[in-house]
Amino acid sequence: MTAPFRAALGAAFDALPPTLQEFHGGGDATRCFRGRAEVIRGSGALARVACWFGGFPPAASECAFAVTVHSSPQGEIWERRFNTWLTRSALSYDAGTGTLGERFGAVSFVLNLRPIDGGLAMDVARARVVGLIPLPQSLTPESAVRIWQDEAQRYRFDIGVRIAGRRIVRYRGWVVQDAAPAVRARTAR
Repeated sequence: MTAPFRAALGAAFDALPPTLQEFHGGGDATRCFRGRAEVIRGSGALARVACWFGGFPPAASECAFAVTVHSSPQGEIWERRFNTWLTRSALSYDAGTGTLGERFGAVSFVLNLRPIDGGLAMDVARARVVGLIPLPQSLTPESAVRIWQDEAQRYRFDIGVRIAGRRIVRYRGWVVQDAAPAVRARTAR
């Protein structure tokens, strides 16, 4: 099975920095990465509800962060651990549209990837609830996602989500590959 990011980017995948290729290259094995992150939550009812649906963690100025990626014939399962808070998503590639799909609980997203100077950016094209009900454009999350390799050869990420112009969540930080499997943490909701 070709990894979702590799499939979506095609030949452009080979031009990515080595750290991004290592992170998104796929394979049969489970890949583990560890580092640090900051989580900024939006305020108000919309942010609280959207973060609950997405399983996003509480705000933290700095926390331990780990990502474990499990490959399968259907795509990848991503487990993001912010201290003890676990957020899961399923990532897949749609060959018909050339896009990525990511599902967080009952909400699924169609994502467009694009190479940018030394890294990648990602946008939400559309969203559905329970795979069937399209969200109106006014409630479809707007993403500001950038990933890159820093000077220390670390995988860097800056992921922001807004709905109707209001911040829902932003998390940013770095990870490096870890040979030891990630310890399972409880999902807090």
